[in-house]
Amino acid sequence: DDPRSPFVGPALSLLETRTYNYGREGHISPTLRGPSYPLALAATFLLFGKYIGSFVFLNFVFFASSIVLLWLISKRLIVGKWAIFPPLMLALFWEPASMVWLPSYEAFSLFLVTGAFYGFFRSREHTAWLVFSGALFGILILERPVLFYFLPIPLIFLWNIRRAAIFLLIALSFVGAWSFRNHLVLNTWQWGTGGPVLLRRSTQVDFSRDHVIAMILSFSFGDYLG
Repeated sequence: DDPRSPFVGPALSLLETRTYNYGREGHISPTLRGPSYPLALAATFLLFGKYIGSFVFLNFVFFASSIVLLWLISKRLIVGKWAIFPPLMLALFWEPASMVWLPSYEAFSLFLVTGAFYGFFRSREHTAWLVFSGALFGILILERPVLFYFLPIPLIFLWNIRRAAIFLLIALSFVGAWSFRNHLVLNTWQWGTGGPVLLRRSTQVDFSRDHVIAMILSFSFGDYLG
């Protein structure tokens, strides 16, 4: 893949320069991304080599872990054998499975979401689970900055000022640390940018009828059918 991509580039750079300067030539990507997935990708490249199979294996581990975590969550909310249906539906759904084959953070984000929720559900048992949940949610915000606006939602369900403060402190410590790093290195406090994504979506507003139908079919049933 392109070493200047927002995912593979920083992973290669971590191996070669110990920095997040995207790419072999120190290229800085116009899109700011979180540091966690490139770090995991770099570790996988280090262990298994810089091959396509390396990130496929990494994404498969994240996807399989998400299914297991969803099953553990489901057992807490659904009684009896019906608890198997949510993780089974996730395992059989084509779209998240297709992301395993791409050098993208989709499978990683799914793992962070399910892991954060599982830790959240177990947080009443021990404070360590609350720390675990806050850490994963903070990393998730770095990977998908729009989720910062969802931060108050978990706080509503904690119903305890102390526990809410712990969750908030842990999550924001990850966000604040990466924001401070970007300020020092890139002279911006932003921890992520969504401009290219918005630009790509904005080009779809003037699609023809045939293009709209193809896009809907593609998103619903797969690219080949679309």
